[in-house]
Amino acid sequence: MALYSVLFETHDQGSLNTFLDATIGALTSHDRKRGAELTSTLLAYFDCNQNAKTTAARMGIHVNTVRQRLASVEELLGHWGSASRALEIHVALRLWSLGMSRTTLESEAT
Repeated sequence: MALYSVLFETHDQGSLNTFLDATIGALTSHDRKRGAELTSTLLAYFDCNQNAKTTAARMGIHVNTVRQRLASVEELLGHWGSASRALEIHVALRLWSLGMSRTTLESEAT
């Protein structure tokens, strides 16, 4: 959690949004336009130690669906297999998920 606190210390929402857009904007945009779940699938994949079979079980979908979604992710983001690129994307996905959780809570409160 220390990594997230450092990222949020500036209280600069604009910089955070720029980072998210530059890193995973193509995924989130694709998901919004098509009602897809590429973003959440990739986050689950990282959370499952990059294991497609475990990801599929966690999400309740077929392993081939996970693999197809990951292929679509690569088309949108380019190759993300290097450790530094994967970390950057994983951090962006985690921040995105935290923002989605906060948005959901704010919506429920109103």
